[in-house]
Amino acid sequence: MNHQEFGVHIALTKYPLGEVNEYIKNIGELYSNYKTNIAKYLGYKKDNEGVKSYLEPLYNPNVFHLFSHFDAAFISIIDSYKFTQRVFEPRGGLKNQLFSKNVSYQIISGSLIEGKSPTEVNDFLSKPKRYLNIVQLKITNGLVIGNGDDIFKSSIKRISEILEKYKIEDHVLVDSFNWSELVLIASHEQSDIITQALLEIRRIKLKELHNFEEVSENSLYKKWGVENILESHVFNDTHSYIGVDYNSLNSGVFNGDDDFETQIEWQIKPGHFPFFLQEAKSFLSGEDFDVARFTYGKTDFVVSEATPGKFKSNQDAFRQIRTNELLRNHVRKIKTKSSFKFGEQLMKAYSQDLSEGFSGPCSTENELERYLVDAEKKTAKYLRALNISRNIRKKVRKIIYNFNQGIQDPVLYIYYIDLYTLLNKFIDIIEVKHEVFETAITSGKVDRVSLAGDESSLDWQTHLKTKRVEDMINSYVEVFEEALQDRLLNNYNFEDLNEFSLDINSANTSILSSYDAIVKICATCFRDSYDTGIVTRINDIETISNSISVNYNIDNINCPPLVFATLLKEILNIDKKNFDQKNDILFDKLYEKWKTLISSDESELSEEEIRLMSYQRLDYFEIDFKKFYLTYFKRDDLFLFWHWGYALQNTSSYSSVGNFDEVNFIRELFRVMLISEALGFEGEHALENMKCPIPELKSFWDRHFKRLCRVVKILANLEEFKLWVQSLEEQVYQILYEINFPKPDEAKGIKIKKGMLNLKYKSIRDVILEWFYEEDTYGIKQPVDLPLEEFINNYESYLQDQKGESSNLDKIQKISILSYFCLDFIYNKFESKVKLLRRNYATGKPIPHFLIESSWYIDPMGGFFINCHEERKEFNHFNNCVLHLVWSLGVYLKKDQLFVQNES
Repeated sequence: MNHQEFGVHIALTKYPLGEVNEYIKNIGELYSNYKTNIAKYLGYKKDNEGVKSYLEPLYNPNVFHLFSHFDAAFISIIDSYKFTQRVFEPRGGLKNQLFSKNVSYQIISGSLIEGKSPTEVNDFLSKPKRYLNIVQLKITNGLVIGNGDDIFKSSIKRISEILEKYKIEDHVLVDSFNWSELVLIASHEQSDIITQALLEIRRIKLKELHNFEEVSENSLYKKWGVENILESHVFNDTHSYIGVDYNSLNSGVFNGDDDFETQIEWQIKPGHFPFFLQEAKSFLSGEDFDVARFTYGKTDFVVSEATPGKFKSNQDAFRQIRTNELLRNHVRKIKTKSSFKFGEQLMKAYSQDLSEGFSGPCSTENELERYLVDAEKKTAKYLRALNISRNIRKKVRKIIYNFNQGIQDPVLYIYYIDLYTLLNKFIDIIEVKHEVFETAITSGKVDRVSLAGDESSLDWQTHLKTKRVEDMINSYVEVFEEALQDRLLNNYNFEDLNEFSLDINSANTSILSSYDAIVKICATCFRDSYDTGIVTRINDIETISNSISVNYNIDNINCPPLVFATLLKEILNIDKKNFDQKNDILFDKLYEKWKTLISSDESELSEEEIRLMSYQRLDYFEIDFKKFYLTYFKRDDLFLFWHWGYALQNTSSYSSVGNFDEVNFIRELFRVMLISEALGFEGEHALENMKCPIPELKSFWDRHFKRLCRVVKILANLEEFKLWVQSLEEQVYQILYEINFPKPDEAKGIKIKKGMLNLKYKSIRDVILEWFYEEDTYGIKQPVDLPLEEFINNYESYLQDQKGESSNLDKIQKISILSYFCLDFIYNKFESKVKLLRRNYATGKPIPHFLIESSWYIDPMGGFFINCHEERKEFNHFNNCVLHLVWSLGVYLKKDQLFVQNES
């Protein structure tokens, strides 16, 4: 797919009555101020020419007056998705004050696709006296699941053919991150032309796609046979807005005689209607009450316009709202609806659709009934028996009700299915608690097995304490509520709601849901992710995973390398408690023996430092070990770069004055040193040859490195530790072996040895070596820097070749290849060295003097800081391409997630 280096930012907003022009000006400053800051920092590098021409078409919003619930649309080309998550808060004036009026808004964002450059897009958007259509297009879930990019590309091709048919050259398509996969922005002089094109796009059928047979084979509709589903519609929902160029409307140059039928609904203050009519006479068709109708709902009155079928009528109303202060005194809100009559040609087309009939399924509603949960049968009776409060019981019922509503929604069930395993795990735990309760009543004790992992040493009265059970229920309720909200934001049901999420400003529903599918598949390396109910959600600062959720902040979601760098860690963090319990005896033995040896070695470590580096951090050694093998595939340079790179962009590791915390430094240093020694890193990455990763940490490094070397060597040479390392290595190969089999029981009793995979299967590391390594002149394989375009072409071909049924290993290989490329791409951009952005402690702004050293920096406030417009452009292109691959891979994986888990 031809993704460009830029994104698209669409802001839908209401007008503040009476201050429209000032509001638009202030919004413009929101964009221009951001652009000014970018230009300021990009301009620090002396060789960074072309910054002005690069930024010229960016962050220049084109404004359109809408005939819908929202009054206006601001459309701009951007180069950072961090901008989409900024609060859409207008400021203006000399003191940059907040705008005084209350206005609601919604943000739509995505990547720019097709061949039009930002300048070309701005050119057609800024043409005067034009109608604009913004259309959100949701691909039918039954077709998109299992297909991903295949149906995405063919849908775009068919849309382009229709737009060409209607001679609509001025258009652009956006790869959307929200609930719809595509957004079409089209401009034309005639409103009926873009409307007819929209109606034909809505009617696109599977049989019109050039690859309909392949799409059918991989879709959820496969079981009905391609001949029975040819009439299925490609899009099962569209949400559209029509508007006109604001400047043309405001200046009055628009042709008022255009055929354009509108209806304006007015929310009038109680008792103010007669006064409203008096002020509105200039654009009404009469002077008496017979020109108005009272309506029930949010809007109170609909009044007849003077010329309701002409554009002039609505234009006159807009002028009055803008200029007549007395009129505004009587009105709270307005909403405009535009409508178009079906012409003879359209009627014939729809009649033809009717005559063709329809022999196959048009939706999967009946299939989704299997996911319905009966709250009374599943939980209510158990909760009452456990003496759970009415308030908690209502929350549980509401969770189940909300899930049942969403999973039956043919448009949104692709996102709700993420929560199915979490809900079932929750229900299972409630049932287990009830079984324990019955056992306790009968026998007076609790069976340890029935409460595995639940502090079984406590007596049964403590286990069944109401507060204890309610806290457990509330932990599930919190995760479910946040995960649900992440998937609901800005969907087609929420037009009348302002942005309400504290973490998210622009919804990333489809991307988050695809990450969820990827996490669930990767988790099968270590456990059955469907049984444990793992779910991926967005959480603002505390991104540490818990027993049922993997958490990411919204900015990391938009930056795939930051997700892939921690994907395995977050999955393993969920089982961190199990690591502690499983290795409890080993940890105690190592700790006591090690502490004695360290003391006799005069290492000068305090008791607290010894405890920090041993008993509390050995569980992280197991996670780091598995990451080294399964994320970085035994590349010590890649492992070390990302270990420090991620730690340094974690704000929780810093003090308020911007200093990296010394205790955190000791912890991170101990982890990398222990991995280096235990796994035998060589050359510059060997323990004794390690260098401080960045100058800012040099004082800490000098204070702690040498003595840590001594204690790490002592620990790594303990016989118990060596046996543990050997056991972990066997676990890694066991993991890679078992995921090949649908029935792990068949592999019981088989001794796994290094290289055994190659007898029957190609290991994931072998696949990585084929993709990213080449032999040098001595026949030794060395990593290569694979260009983005080459990787995208190869990866898309690889996914195409691997369509159809596949094992978990095949799916994890697909994820691993994409993950490895992302991590290696950033590593090469940093030229293999971590560089930290230095910020002014007082202002938090980057220090100009240090911005000339490099183009790439780790930002202590999170993410990356890029100080060159060419590099920034390339990074945006990389992000756009990879985010689309993440989405495509995720919806491909959901085919199993949707039905297989329910049938097991």
